[in-house]
Amino acid sequence: LNPHDGSLYVTYEGQGETGLWRYGDGRGWGLGGSDWQQLSPSSGSNHVAVAVDPFLAGRIITGTTGLSQFWLSEDDGSNWRQLSFTRSSPNIPWAEITNERSFSTGEVFFDPVTPNKLWTPQGIGLWKADASPTALSDNELIWENEVQGIELEVPNDVLAMPDGTALIFGWDRTGFRITDPDQYNATQIKPRIFSHGWDGAYRPNDPSIEVTTAADYLESRGAPNTASFS
Repeated sequence: LNPHDGSLYVTYEGQGETGLWRYGDGRGWGLGGSDWQQLSPSSGSNHVAVAVDPFLAGRIITGTTGLSQFWLSEDDGSNWRQLSFTRSSPNIPWAEITNERSFSTGEVFFDPVTPNKLWTPQGIGLWKADASPTALSDNELIWENEVQGIELEVPNDVLAMPDGTALIFGWDRTGFRITDPDQYNATQIKPRIFSHGWDGAYRPNDPSIEVTTAADYLESRGAPNTASFS
């Protein structure tokens, strides 16, 4: 809902007239079909999220499926420009380097209290971004990881190594090497893609030799099964 003029923004994902729609234009709510206006920034793309800036009238940000693309309008949807994005996670480094080109979420919103702050909740944490006109002048969003310890790992196998470290193989992230369970310093096991690690093993007489098996989730990449060793 646009707090500046009372119009309603709706995202639509499916066949046919996908994208972003607006109902009403600030002059009241009609009942005719002509009161719906399509504002799709990108032709043929599904849109799953929309955020209206409560402080700056006319500013709208919308995102496509998986928030793989972001679009910004500063004139209530008449014109758009695409925003690229990067992720920053100094406290949990693996969350930043995971090879993903999207966010597993369908929600993005402006902070209702603090101007120019954008939020999105996601499977590996809560992220914020500076959405001020100055920060977006280069058409890039920089998402910063805001939380620690929110990720729930679902392990398939856990190895207690002779040196005291632990190797965890599980769903979504292949696995991690944990040298200190009291610190957020886990190292992600390759491949760093959205995949699941089935199990792991090490050579009893030489623990430096380690092996693991993993499988890729995505059919678009061929969904290969992999075996790796270190």
